[in-house]
Amino acid sequence: MSFETGNLLAAVILFLHAILFIGIGSWAVRRQAPVHFWAGTTVKSELIKDIPAYNRANGCMWHVYGSGWIVSALGFLFNTWVGFTLTMLLCTIGIGGLIITYKKIYKKYIVDNGVEK
Repeated sequence: MSFETGNLLAAVILFLHAILFIGIGSWAVRRQAPVHFWAGTTVKSELIKDIPAYNRANGCMWHVYGSGWIVSALGFLFNTWVGFTLTMLLCTIGIGGLIITYKKIYKKYIVDNGVEK
């Protein structure tokens, strides 16, 4: 596989990643029930004080993360190492950033023992 073909293939795959994550964000914004972050868990409606705002915040988080994948894909179109470095950052620091951001969102919108924080 030549340099151009490999980079183009990587860019297409990363654009598909971006579509997936941006799609998750769009789904989260439109959802009526609170979205969850962790696989196999649910967030009870009575625990969230403002469900639309909570879902918008989660959707925004996923849109930003998906945008990072677009930037990474574009990086492959210019230089292999730029694309590779951006992809590795998204797979490591980016995932950590998602976890930290979600915890902040959850803490902001959680109701503690029936009393809003």
